[in-house]
Amino acid sequence: MAAVLLSCVLPILIILVAPTFWPTPAYRPFEGSVVRADAIHYSTILRDGYTYNVASRSNVAFPPGYPLLARFVRWATGLQPTVALLIVSWTCLLGCCVLLAEYSRRGLFALDGNAWYVTVAFALFPATLFFRMPYSEPLFLFLLLGAFTLMQRGASPLLVALSIGSATAVRHVGVAALPAFLIYLSAGRSWRSFFVQAVALAPVACWGLLAYMAYLWERFDDPMAFAQTQQHWYFVKLVGLGDRAAALVALEPIWGYFDSSSVFFWERTSPSSGSLFGAPLLDRATWLFGIAMGAYGWAKRWLTAGEVSLVIGLLLIPYLTRGYEMAFFSQARFTSVAFPIYLVYGRILATLPRPVSITVLVASGFLLAAYTARFVTGHLLI
Repeated sequence: MAAVLLSCVLPILIILVAPTFWPTPAYRPFEGSVVRADAIHYSTILRDGYTYNVASRSNVAFPPGYPLLARFVRWATGLQPTVALLIVSWTCLLGCCVLLAEYSRRGLFALDGNAWYVTVAFALFPATLFFRMPYSEPLFLFLLLGAFTLMQRGASPLLVALSIGSATAVRHVGVAALPAFLIYLSAGRSWRSFFVQAVALAPVACWGLLAYMAYLWERFDDPMAFAQTQQHWYFVKLVGLGDRAAALVALEPIWGYFDSSSVFFWERTSPSSGSLFGAPLLDRATWLFGIAMGAYGWAKRWLTAGEVSLVIGLLLIPYLTRGYEMAFFSQARFTSVAFPIYLVYGRILATLPRPVSITVLVASGFLLAAYTARFVTGHLLI
């Protein structure tokens, strides 16, 4: 808890000192420094609600769970929108660490001393800079961890389904938890019993997404408005389905960043981010790290089938659906919520000599500070 609280103070300190040491294209006071990129849309939804224009970017792309909870905090406390959003984020970040520590003490992963490494590794992970900002990731991960903790403890399937469904109200990719839920349902049940429960509870496990679609249908006469408006967010224009699929299978959005002949080359997609601490390198390194941790955890049997399926879903769904047109931007943020990678990462650190583990954690904390400084001083990190 001390590590998390200190890491929450980090962005405030950086906001104050970063402009002195780091060139900034557009430094602004506190609110302008943290309310950037997608956080702007959450702030707008909190203040003014949803708008939709079929011909342009619209904030219906962002699910309602996070701004709705922040609106309740604002109503209960009278605080400004940015502060209400940050209270939700920081509280959920602390909750994530508590649940992650408890989760790592049980099941296949349980070993003495692992919980400390898992929790600190998560708290200092560079991509979790977004957990200190007005973003939905902390709430989403908190709800995911809650659902998996319930499954770990053998809770009622209905309760688990409701928990997963609440996560889909925060991020649509919460449906990535459905395979793990189906695996949980199948344990110790006949095929007939499993089928009946799966049919009955699968919609419950998507209740947040379905409720949002119903709202969009009633308000804007288009239940898929959240998906339709995504076509207006892009760094690379879409090509034919065949060419797009071939590029994704070949992982061109990753290596194309370094290839001058590729549409993903850094001078074409992010000329202002071509540095060691730019968003493109963070996105690629984090996603590949997540793949490596998931694969290693599966090979070593450190992760359950449900945890492996969650990693696969949380990493591949954003990559396959948005990895091409977004030129791989935001993949670090999307990867940061795949909590099983921290279980594996922490266990590896626990097996290393302590000086080596501490050195890795210090280096991770430095990168977290550096990327936070880039974010609050106006550089491109989304």
